[in-house]
Amino acid sequence: MQSFPLLLDYKGRIRVKDTDKKAFRTVICADRNGNILIFNTGNEYFTLFDFAHFLKASTFEIDSALNLDGGSEAQMYVKTKDFEYFSPPSWKNRLATLLDQEQFLLPTVIGVFPRQD
Repeated sequence: MQSFPLLLDYKGRIRVKDTDKKAFRTVICADRNGNILIFNTGNEYFTLFDFAHFLKASTFEIDSALNLDGGSEAQMYVKTKDFEYFSPPSWKNRLATLLDQEQFLLPTVIGVFPRQD
């Protein structure tokens, strides 16, 4: 797993420069209530600076935000009893495996599961 750069520091300052590079993005954040939030774009929409600005201006009350890896590695899969989401879309993933399957295998993932008390 790669994690760089810090988009927003704990004082809400944007910590990245403005560029033209847009990519799939996955960002992990902490809000002012201590919640952990994970954002994932389903398209090559944001630059790092634009994403930082979006998070800062949002109503999520982000305390700090760390960019995880982008591009084809910026994948997220969410499955609950009533909801399922995969990003990037499966057709893009299937196309990628036709081109070079080994390139798109991820060596590390983060799993989040409900506590079993």
